[in-house]
Amino acid sequence: MRNAGIKVHVPILEYKAMWSHAGHIVRVVQKRPFVRLKLAFSKEGSLASRNKSPVKLTNTISDGYVHRLRSMVDGVLIGSETLLFDDPLLTVRLNGYDRGQPARIIFDSHLRTPLQARVVKGAADAKTIIFVSARTSPEAITAMQEEGVEIIPMPMTNSNHIDLKSAFETLSVLGYSAILLEGGATLAQACLLEDLVDEVMMISTPTSLEGGGERPGLQKALEKQIVAQGFDIKDQFNLDQDQWHIWRKDNHSCLPA
Repeated sequence: MRNAGIKVHVPILEYKAMWSHAGHIVRVVQKRPFVRLKLAFSKEGSLASRNKSPVKLTNTISDGYVHRLRSMVDGVLIGSETLLFDDPLLTVRLNGYDRGQPARIIFDSHLRTPLQARVVKGAADAKTIIFVSARTSPEAITAMQEEGVEIIPMPMTNSNHIDLKSAFETLSVLGYSAILLEGGATLAQACLLEDLVDEVMMISTPTSLEGGGERPGLQKALEKQIVAQGFDIKDQFNLDQDQWHIWRKDNHSCLPA
């Protein structure tokens, strides 16, 4: 174009353009989906109550924003602990939303997910995938499959957990480019340690939990961990009294800092 006498200016909005296509870029380069981790913390920096009962931390405005985030990804991922304690739907519930639902994805090594779980009972309305140990009993797998749930057996690590890198590679092969990881703490920390998270969304809420919650101070510990891994705050905003902080890697292997 320049040889033809046309003025060309580059790069233009390179950062925004690449992050807008992060799912495709990460999937092609790293052979796994782009992973956005979203965690909401209590006033004490905890994710959950001491007795593991379901607790609502964020306000209704933040809830609506989370549904928007879900609408932008191929799948919403949680660990088995979050499923057992919260029994979430993991669907997009926005007025006027008529596109397909993201897949509900659960990493559940020992297939503890009950047949009565809402993600199981609603498998006809939104795709539900459970990653399990390759040693899971065929009878338990069949019972889930009869409810319409897709079961994917995976190799296990020496610590008797699902091999996360293999699981994400499998999701990539299946066509998943962007995943919203919604917890819990165990799965979030494991994915961070395996360098499988591209963006972290931390929500600081004014909600106080009795006794400080299950692990008061967890938020500060996670912030220290992600800073050590090269994450930095790239954006922050308030939704009413909920404070959102967006962390991205300065040293990402295929996305700009």
